[in-house]
Amino acid sequence: MPIGKQSLWISLLVLLPLLGFTGYRIALSLRGRAQYQEARQALERRDFPLASLHLKNYLELFPNDPDALLLAAQTARRGGEYYEATQYLESYVQNRGRKEAVELEHQLLHLQRGDLTEASKLLASCIEHPDGADTPLILEALLKGSTTALERGYAAEVSFEEGAGARDMAVARRAAELWLDRRTGREDRVQGLVWRGLIRLFARDHEA
Repeated sequence: MPIGKQSLWISLLVLLPLLGFTGYRIALSLRGRAQYQEARQALERRDFPLASLHLKNYLELFPNDPDALLLAAQTARRGGEYYEATQYLESYVQNRGRKEAVELEHQLLHLQRGDLTEASKLLASCIEHPDGADTPLILEALLKGSTTALERGYAAEVSFEEGAGARDMAVARRAAELWLDRRTGREDRVQGLVWRGLIRLFARDHEA
């Protein structure tokens, strides 16, 4: 075999695995990007189970992506999957996640389940920063948590006109106002109207 052809074959043998690996990485990246985009679109529709599924698929390809881990933790929490949210949050910490984001998620995990200890402080943050990146997440957790707390109070015949009951009612009403004022998407507005209706129902039935 002539030296020139031999060199060409050697070059091809060296390049083919490299080209194959490069093609594989590109295909992997495109697949992952598609899963991530599908998750974002599902979140816009407030379809948390579907968004979680797409994020799970993405993280199977890129398990150490801190942004995706945080989004998966937030999505699981928003969908009420608290154990799963905690697991994703732990993985986020292990991948050098931002301390502030971890602290906020822990606060929202407690808040969303009806622990309103820090509700007033978080509501004040939303009022001060209405266009903040975290404000929608905080308001959503406030509304879910406060309606849960109001439902418990209603069942226990707690007064919503004084003490902790009045505070919880005030937080819920203000959070609903802010949500409906800032959120313009159809699904978000429908959900906001549902929350506001629940709050008014608890207040009206209690007064009656």
